[in-house]
Order: sequence, then structure tokens, then C-alpha cells
Amino acid sequence: MADERAEARRANRRRVVGHHVIWAVSAVGAVIAAWATTGTIGEAAFWAPCAVGIGFGAAGTTWAVTAGEVTREERPRGTPHPRSRRARGETPPRELAPPWRWPMVLAYAVPVPVAMVVAPYARGAEDPHVLAAVQPFAVLIGWLCGLLVFLFVQLFRLVLAGVVGFGRPLATGEVEGEDVPRAWFVGPFVGTASLLALPLVLVGPLAYESPYRRDVLPLLGVVRDGVDVDHPILLGMSQVATWAIVLGLLAGWLTHRTVGARAVASYRE
Repeated sequence: MADERAEARRANRRRVVGHHVIWAVSAVGAVIAAWATTGTIGEAAFWAPCAVGIGFGAAGTTWAVTAGEVTREERPRGTPHPRSRRARGETPPRELAPPWRWPMVLAYAVPVPVAMVVAPYARGAEDPHVLAAVQPFAVLIGWLCGLLVFLFVQLFRLVLAGVVGFGRPLATGEVEGEDVPRAWFVGPFVGTASLLALPLVLVGPLAYESPYRRDVLPLLGVVRDGVDVDHPILLGMSQVATWAIVLGLLAGWLTHRTVGARAVASYRE
């Protein structure tokens, strides 16, 4: 039991220290990017801090999920551990506060925007007030984009797990050693496998410029007037991937409602 508690404390400390390392590296990187790109007003002044924010959002969220919560010994609420200092009447030890608690948040959230706002004025930029407003905002946008990157990776992992989970009984005809009809898994496998083309769909908007907006019509093969296609091969691949997902989900649903339903009925009989 003592070894488990010691390992839990070490795991908790690694988790918190890992958070602080990610926050500190991202903070330094954001400030360096702001000071390095503050000479002129251009795309670099936005994309450099934004790229740091993307890395911060993806890395911080990934670490929070992969590190996991520390398992603790369950005791009634308000009951101290028998060998704790509070139970012995002593002052409880000072713990390393998680990075999402105050004032730890202020230790990162205050100096970074301040340094990024001061940088254009200190370096004598032409329009410092523009950069002072753009760069902290770019870090925030980048962090949200990093969170979206993490969520997409988790979604793709879920798709891969579905392909493997539905494909194994489809190939073997067994689930936990029990024989089952393969037809049960044809529809879910087809629909899930079609989602593997999702990355190609997401890179499709990079292949064209639209005067209207980054809409989905070019991905469906409807290229309207004024749409400038820069990379036709990439756009064609994205169009094929888009229709593969649509038709795959439709085919999977229809197969599951027809073939799968008949297989279930015959299996129950």
C-alpha cells in the first residue's frame, strides 16, 4: 500500500511538472516569436505566435489526457489519512499546486501578453498598436487550433479503433470465443472505414481560393465562377475522399438495416 501511495505521489508530481514545462516552453516561445516578428506588419507577425499557440494547445491537452488522473485511496469525505500530519495534529505539508489553479495561471497568463504588447513599442515598429493587438490574439487563436488538432487526432484514433473492432469479428466470425454472424459487422465496418478518408477532406480547402468563403461546394465537385483552383490534383483527391465518406456511410447504414437485420433475425431463430 505504501508503495502504491508513493507511486501515486510521483505520478502526480510528474503530471504537474509536465504541465509546467509545457506552459513555460510555450510562454518563452510566444515571447520570442513576438519580439522576432515585430519589425514589420505582415503575416509572420500573426502566424509565428499562432504556431506557438497551436503547439501549446495540442501538447498541453495531450499531456493532460495521457497523464490521466491519479488514483487515490477512497476514504469518507473529510476523513484524513491515518498517517497524515493532519490526523496527527501537525500542519499539513505544502503540496505542489496544479497549474490550472490560481495564482499559477497568473504566472503564465500575465507576463506573456504583457511582453507581447510591449515588444512592438520597445522595438520601434511602424504601427505598434496593431501588432500589440494582433499577437496576443494570435496566441489565443493558435491555442484553440491546437485543441482542435488534438480533438481531430482523438477522433481519428476512435475511427481506427472502430475499424479494428468491427473488422476483427468480420474476419474471424467470433466475439470473445462465441460464433456470431459476420453480416452483423459488414455495415458498421464499411461506414467506419470510409471515415479514414477524413484527413484528405480536411486538406481540400487548401487547394483553392474562393471569393465567397471556404465552403464545401468545391469538395463536392461544384466549382463556381471566381473560384481559383491552385492545386487541382489535391482538390480532386479531396473530392474523391468526400464522396467516399458520404457513399460509405450511406452504404454502411443500408447494409446494416438490410443484411444485418436479416442476420440478427436468423441468429435469434
